[in-house]
Amino acid sequence: MSEYSLKKPLPSCTVDKTLLQELEDYLHKKVSEAIPPTEDEKASGLSMRNYHLTIEDSFGEETIKSAIDIDRSYFPDDTKAIRLEYRARNKDNRIDIKITFSASSVLPEFSELKITFQGASSREFVTGLAHQIIHRLEPYKTNSRYFSITLGKFLFAAFLFAISLVGISYGLEHSTSLAKFFLTSSVSFLILVIAWVILLFLKPYSKFNTRRNEQFDKWINWVFAGVLAFILFTVVGVYFRQKLLGF
Repeated sequence: MSEYSLKKPLPSCTVDKTLLQELEDYLHKKVSEAIPPTEDEKASGLSMRNYHLTIEDSFGEETIKSAIDIDRSYFPDDTKAIRLEYRARNKDNRIDIKITFSASSVLPEFSELKITFQGASSREFVTGLAHQIIHRLEPYKTNSRYFSITLGKFLFAAFLFAISLVGISYGLEHSTSLAKFFLTSSVSFLILVIAWVILLFLKPYSKFNTRRNEQFDKWINWVFAGVLAFILFTVVGVYFRQKLLGF
Protein backbone atom coordinates (compact mmCIF):
# COMPACT_ATOMS: atom_id res chain seq x y z
CA MET A 1 0.00 0.00 0.00
CA SER A 2 1.43 3.39 -1.00
CA GLU A 3 0.34 6.84 -2.16
CA TYR A 4 1.54 8.64 -5.27
CA SER A 5 0.66 12.12 -6.59
CA LEU A 6 1.27 13.60 -10.01
CA LYS A 7 0.78 17.04 -11.56
CA LYS A 8 1.21 17.39 -15.31
CA PRO A 9 0.56 20.25 -17.78
CA LEU A 10 -2.04 19.66 -20.46
CA PRO A 11 -1.41 20.38 -24.15
CA SER A 12 -3.39 23.14 -25.82
CA CYS A 13 -6.48 21.59 -27.34
CA THR A 14 -10.06 22.12 -28.47
CA VAL A 15 -12.54 21.23 -25.75
CA ASP A 16 -16.03 20.18 -26.82
CA LYS A 17 -18.78 17.96 -25.49
CA THR A 18 -17.41 14.89 -27.30
CA LEU A 19 -14.00 15.17 -25.62
CA LEU A 20 -15.58 15.62 -22.20
CA GLN A 21 -17.74 12.53 -22.66
CA GLU A 22 -14.73 10.48 -23.79
CA LEU A 23 -12.78 11.51 -20.70
CA GLU A 24 -15.75 10.82 -18.43
CA ASP A 25 -16.23 7.31 -19.80
CA TYR A 26 -12.55 6.53 -19.39
CA LEU A 27 -12.40 7.89 -15.83
CA HIS A 28 -15.48 5.92 -14.76
CA LYS A 29 -13.91 2.76 -16.15
CA LYS A 30 -10.49 3.21 -14.51
CA VAL A 31 -11.84 4.34 -11.15
CA SER A 32 -14.18 1.35 -11.01
CA GLU A 33 -11.21 -0.93 -11.73
CA ALA A 34 -9.01 0.70 -9.08
CA ILE A 35 -11.71 1.09 -6.44
CA PRO A 36 -14.53 -1.38 -7.11
CA PRO A 37 -17.81 -0.80 -5.23
CA THR A 38 -17.84 -2.49 -1.82
CA GLU A 39 -20.55 -4.84 -0.66
CA ASP A 40 -21.79 -2.15 1.72
CA GLU A 41 -22.14 0.29 -1.17
CA LYS A 42 -24.04 -2.26 -3.21
CA ALA A 43 -26.31 -3.16 -0.29
CA SER A 44 -27.06 0.41 0.84
CA GLY A 45 -27.14 1.98 -2.61
CA LEU A 46 -24.83 4.72 -1.30
CA SER A 47 -21.65 5.47 -3.20
CA MET A 48 -18.30 6.53 -1.85
CA ARG A 49 -17.44 8.12 -5.20
CA ASN A 50 -18.22 11.58 -6.53
CA TYR A 51 -17.77 12.92 -10.06
CA HIS A 52 -18.80 16.34 -11.35
CA LEU A 53 -17.99 18.78 -14.13
CA THR A 54 -17.67 22.54 -13.61
CA ILE A 55 -17.97 25.23 -16.29
CA GLU A 56 -16.57 28.61 -15.21
CA ASP A 57 -17.45 31.85 -17.00
CA SER A 58 -17.24 35.55 -16.14
CA PHE A 59 -20.45 35.38 -14.09
CA GLY A 60 -19.77 32.31 -11.96
CA GLU A 61 -19.58 28.52 -12.05
CA GLU A 62 -22.06 25.88 -13.18
CA THR A 63 -21.64 22.38 -11.75
CA ILE A 64 -23.25 19.40 -13.46
CA LYS A 65 -23.04 15.64 -12.98
CA SER A 66 -22.05 14.75 -16.53
CA ALA A 67 -21.27 16.24 -19.94
CA ILE A 68 -24.38 14.41 -21.15
CA ASP A 69 -26.40 16.96 -19.17
CA ILE A 70 -25.03 19.87 -21.25
CA ASP A 71 -28.14 20.87 -23.20
CA ARG A 72 -26.57 23.31 -25.66
CA SER A 73 -24.39 23.02 -28.76
CA TYR A 74 -21.93 25.75 -27.71
CA PHE A 75 -20.36 26.75 -24.42
CA PRO A 76 -20.83 30.38 -23.28
CA ASP A 77 -18.60 32.82 -25.18
CA ASP A 78 -16.95 33.95 -21.95
CA THR A 79 -16.05 30.44 -20.74
CA LYS A 80 -12.83 30.69 -18.73
CA ALA A 81 -12.28 27.10 -17.60
CA ILE A 82 -13.80 23.62 -17.49
CA ARG A 83 -12.88 21.20 -14.72
CA LEU A 84 -13.51 17.47 -14.37
CA GLU A 85 -13.18 16.23 -10.79
CA TYR A 86 -13.42 12.64 -9.57
CA ARG A 87 -13.05 11.44 -5.97
CA ALA A 88 -13.54 7.88 -4.79
CA ARG A 89 -12.50 5.82 -1.79
CA ASN A 90 -13.10 2.66 0.18
CA LYS A 91 -11.54 1.40 3.40
CA ASP A 92 -8.21 0.66 1.69
CA ASN A 93 -7.92 2.89 -1.38
CA ARG A 94 -8.45 6.51 -2.33
CA ILE A 95 -8.24 8.40 -5.62
CA ASP A 96 -8.49 12.09 -6.51
CA ILE A 97 -8.45 13.25 -10.13
CA LYS A 98 -8.74 16.81 -11.38
CA ILE A 99 -8.50 17.80 -15.05
CA THR A 100 -8.53 21.56 -15.65
CA PHE A 101 -8.84 23.13 -19.10
CA SER A 102 -8.12 26.87 -18.90
CA ALA A 103 -8.47 29.47 -21.64
CA SER A 104 -5.56 31.54 -20.27
CA SER A 105 -2.56 31.76 -22.61
CA VAL A 106 -0.76 34.14 -20.26
CA LEU A 107 -0.89 31.45 -17.55
CA PRO A 108 -0.96 28.16 -19.50
CA GLU A 109 0.04 26.28 -16.35
CA PHE A 110 -3.58 26.63 -15.23
CA SER A 111 -4.38 23.85 -17.73
CA GLU A 112 -3.20 20.80 -15.85
CA LEU A 113 -3.87 17.27 -14.69
CA LYS A 114 -3.66 16.29 -11.02
CA ILE A 115 -3.91 12.71 -9.76
CA THR A 116 -3.46 11.25 -6.30
CA PHE A 117 -3.91 7.54 -5.67
CA GLN A 118 -3.54 5.52 -2.49
CA GLY A 119 -3.41 1.80 -3.09
CA ALA A 120 -1.30 -1.02 -4.47
CA SER A 121 1.25 -0.10 -7.18
CA SER A 122 0.19 3.53 -6.87
CA ARG A 123 3.03 4.97 -8.98
CA GLU A 124 2.43 2.62 -11.91
CA PHE A 125 -1.32 3.22 -11.79
CA VAL A 126 -1.05 7.04 -11.68
CA THR A 127 1.57 7.34 -14.43
CA GLY A 128 -0.37 4.96 -16.67
CA LEU A 129 -3.62 6.83 -16.07
CA ALA A 130 -1.97 10.20 -16.82
CA HIS A 131 -0.42 8.85 -20.02
CA GLN A 132 -3.77 7.58 -21.27
CA ILE A 133 -5.56 10.83 -20.47
CA ILE A 134 -2.94 12.88 -22.36
CA HIS A 135 -3.10 10.36 -25.22
CA ARG A 136 -6.86 10.93 -25.50
CA LEU A 137 -6.22 14.65 -26.03
CA GLU A 138 -3.99 14.08 -29.08
CA PRO A 139 -6.77 14.31 -31.72
CA TYR A 140 -7.90 17.61 -30.18
CA LYS A 141 -4.52 19.36 -29.94
CA THR A 142 -4.14 22.88 -31.36
CA ASN A 143 -1.23 25.22 -32.13
CA SER A 144 -2.24 27.61 -29.32
CA ARG A 145 0.75 26.43 -27.28
CA TYR A 146 2.98 28.48 -29.60
CA PHE A 147 1.17 31.66 -28.52
CA SER A 148 1.28 30.96 -24.78
CA ILE A 149 3.92 32.77 -22.78
CA THR A 150 7.04 31.10 -21.39
CA LEU A 151 10.36 32.62 -20.32
CA GLY A 152 12.10 31.36 -23.46
CA LYS A 153 9.44 32.78 -25.77
CA PHE A 154 9.42 36.09 -23.91
CA LEU A 155 13.21 36.47 -24.17
CA PHE A 156 13.16 35.56 -27.88
CA ALA A 157 10.35 38.05 -28.57
CA ALA A 158 12.24 40.74 -26.64
CA PHE A 159 15.39 39.98 -28.67
CA LEU A 160 13.49 40.24 -31.97
CA PHE A 161 11.86 43.48 -30.82
CA ALA A 162 15.23 45.04 -29.96
CA ILE A 163 16.84 43.85 -33.20
CA SER A 164 13.87 45.20 -35.17
CA LEU A 165 14.24 48.67 -33.63
CA VAL A 166 17.98 48.69 -34.40
CA GLY A 167 17.33 47.55 -37.98
CA ILE A 168 14.63 50.17 -38.55
CA SER A 169 16.88 52.90 -37.16
CA TYR A 170 19.75 51.81 -39.43
CA GLY A 171 17.47 51.58 -42.46
CA LEU A 172 16.07 55.06 -41.95
CA GLU A 173 19.51 56.63 -41.48
CA HIS A 174 21.12 55.12 -44.60
CA SER A 175 20.08 54.91 -48.22
CA THR A 176 22.01 51.85 -49.41
CA SER A 177 20.33 48.73 -50.73
CA LEU A 178 21.51 46.84 -47.65
CA ALA A 179 19.89 49.45 -45.42
CA LYS A 180 16.60 49.06 -47.31
CA PHE A 181 16.78 45.30 -46.82
CA PHE A 182 17.40 45.78 -43.09
CA LEU A 183 14.47 48.18 -42.92
CA THR A 184 11.94 45.87 -44.57
CA SER A 185 13.21 42.85 -42.63
CA SER A 186 13.04 44.70 -39.33
CA VAL A 187 9.52 45.97 -40.01
CA SER A 188 8.44 42.39 -40.75
CA PHE A 189 10.00 41.08 -37.53
CA LEU A 190 8.36 43.90 -35.58
CA ILE A 191 4.96 43.01 -37.05
CA LEU A 192 5.49 39.36 -36.09
CA VAL A 193 6.33 40.31 -32.50
CA ILE A 194 3.32 42.61 -32.22
CA ALA A 195 1.05 39.93 -33.73
CA TRP A 196 2.38 37.36 -31.24
CA VAL A 197 1.69 39.70 -28.30
CA ILE A 198 -1.84 40.37 -29.57
CA LEU A 199 -2.54 36.67 -30.06
CA LEU A 200 -1.12 35.97 -26.61
CA PHE A 201 -4.07 37.82 -25.10
CA LEU A 202 -6.69 36.87 -27.68
CA LYS A 203 -6.00 33.24 -28.60
CA PRO A 204 -7.17 30.84 -25.83
CA TYR A 205 -4.84 28.08 -24.66
CA SER A 206 -7.74 25.66 -24.24
CA LYS A 207 -10.16 26.54 -27.03
CA PHE A 208 -13.70 25.88 -25.91
CA ASN A 209 -16.38 25.21 -28.48
CA THR A 210 -18.04 28.65 -28.51
CA ARG A 211 -19.50 30.76 -31.31
CA ARG A 212 -16.97 33.53 -30.61
CA ASN A 213 -14.01 31.16 -30.94
CA GLU A 214 -15.47 29.81 -34.17
CA GLN A 215 -15.57 33.32 -35.66
CA PHE A 216 -12.18 34.20 -34.18
CA ASP A 217 -10.54 31.25 -35.96
CA LYS A 218 -11.75 32.57 -39.30
CA TRP A 219 -10.39 36.02 -38.49
CA ILE A 220 -7.03 34.61 -37.37
CA ASN A 221 -6.63 32.66 -40.60
CA TRP A 222 -7.29 35.83 -42.60
CA VAL A 223 -4.79 37.88 -40.57
CA PHE A 224 -2.14 35.15 -40.73
CA ALA A 225 -2.49 34.94 -44.50
CA GLY A 226 -2.14 38.73 -44.73
CA VAL A 227 1.00 38.84 -42.58
CA LEU A 228 2.57 35.98 -44.51
CA ALA A 229 1.80 37.69 -47.82
CA PHE A 230 3.34 40.94 -46.54
CA ILE A 231 6.56 39.18 -45.55
CA LEU A 232 6.80 37.34 -48.87
CA PHE A 233 6.21 40.44 -50.97
CA THR A 234 8.45 42.75 -48.91
CA VAL A 235 11.41 40.91 -47.39
CA VAL A 236 11.69 38.13 -49.97
CA GLY A 237 10.66 40.43 -52.81
CA VAL A 238 13.25 43.06 -51.90
CA TYR A 239 15.97 40.41 -51.59
CA PHE A 240 15.36 38.98 -55.08
CA ARG A 241 14.91 42.43 -56.57
CA GLN A 242 18.29 43.43 -55.28
CA LYS A 243 19.89 40.24 -56.56
CA LEU A 244 18.27 40.37 -59.99
CA LEU A 245 17.89 44.09 -60.68
CA GLY A 246 20.50 45.59 -58.37
CA PHE A 247 18.27 48.10 -56.54
